[in-house]
Amino acid sequence: MDKGKIFRDLHASTFVMPNPWDIGTTKLLASFG
Repeated sequence: MDKGKIFRDLHASTFVMPNPWDIGTTKLLASFG
């Protein structure tokens, strides 16, 4: 799947992204792209 399709799919409905408060969460979210 290309990144453009993923981006469009994420914005087709509600997308909630948590606010990373620690380095572990930051690395996890960064790994998602």
